[in-house]
Order: sequence, then structure tokens, then C-alpha cells
Amino acid sequence: MTTPQALKRIILPQALAASLPNLSNSVIGMLHGSSLAFTVSVVDINAKAQIVASTNWKFFESYLAAAGIFWGLTLLLERLSAVIEKRITLYNRGGIT
Repeated sequence: MTTPQALKRIILPQALAASLPNLSNSVIGMLHGSSLAFTVSVVDINAKAQIVASTNWKFFESYLAAAGIFWGLTLLLERLSAVIEKRITLYNRGGIT
């Protein structure tokens, strides 16, 4: 087996399976930390909720909608990473038939 074949078939799948939980946690952390980007004039979900709330004085509803969007995106990313992790770690459990 050549070195590129060994990397593709053995080393990279094991490395991805080991690093996927940390990678997905980092992505979710960046999603939640993206509200700090508003200080650099990037409009994100939280900033958009603040803009909408200041125009129609419905702060609770706009922040509740933003929280729902954050929660939905987080749940989607968690489920997606769980499915990918389950597919990748199938080889480690010996469950191939």
C-alpha cells in the first residue's frame, strides 16, 4: 500500500473520527460567539434582532425569535455531527457487514 493510500484508507478516517466532536463543538461555539462580530459592523442574528426591536419596540419578541434561531441552528449542527460521527465510527466498532 502506498503512502497516499494508507493516509486515505487508514489514518484520515481515524483522525476525523477522533477530531469530529471537538470540531463540531468549535463550530457551535463560533455560532454562539458570532454576536461579538457586530462590533466590527457585521450584522448577525442578534444584531438583526436588535435593529428590528429598535424600530417597532418589540424587544421581547425579536430576541425570542433570535434565541429560537440560535437554538434551531445549534440543534441542527448537533444532529448533523452526531450522524456524521455515527457513520465514521462504524468502522471502529467492527459493525461492517
